[in-house]
Formats: sequence, C-alpha cells, structure tokens
Amino acid sequence: MALFEIDDFNEARLLYMLLMSHKYAPNPSRPELFAHPLIARMTERLAETLLVSQTLLPDSTIWRRLVKNTVDLHGVKWDTQSIDTKRQVAKYVLIPFNHDDDLVEKFVRDIDAKLTT
Repeated sequence: MALFEIDDFNEARLLYMLLMSHKYAPNPSRPELFAHPLIARMTERLAETLLVSQTLLPDSTIWRRLVKNTVDLHGVKWDTQSIDTKRQVAKYVLIPFNHDDDLVEKFVRDIDAKLTT
C-alpha cells in the first residue's frame, strides 16, 4: 500500500475540519463512521500534529450534540453493551478533546439518562 502523506498545514487543517464537521453534524449521513476507532485515531493524530487540544465542557452545545449523535446512532444497542464498550465508544466520540475517566463516565451517564427519558 502506498504511503499517504499530508505535507501542507492547510491540507491537514482542512482534513481535520472535515472530520470534526461530521462528528457535529445534526444528522450524520454515515452513521458507521461516527465513533469509529480509525476515524478517532486519525482525528487524534491530526489534532496532535496541528497542536489542537481543547477542553470540552459538559452541558456545552458541543457536548449536547455529541450526546445526541451518540444516542441517535448507538441508542438501539446501547443498553445491551457492556460498560467497557460504552466507555470505549465514549472515548472515541470525545477525541480530540481532553478527557479523563471522570468525563468519560459523565458522558456515558448522560447517554444512559437520555435513553431513559
């Protein structure tokens, strides 16, 4: 397989913006890509390259969008998943934001709460 390299800052920035715009789309057109581990890793690598590190505040607009998209795309099977799987999905969704275990747990709880209301 050929190596894919981005050697232009603007190309890297635009690819990062594209990946992030899908994550925050009101109705992602490709649900299979939302919280996909490879997409999460690419986004994380681009964020590291671009030195983009952001803090995500619970109950912010972006937080609510990510919870809604996760519920919309994983809601049907969410209740049947183990807590470890839920945490892993949450970690993928929260990339590239700084997140610790407490934030991941809050994200999982918010999804659980949204599904029970």
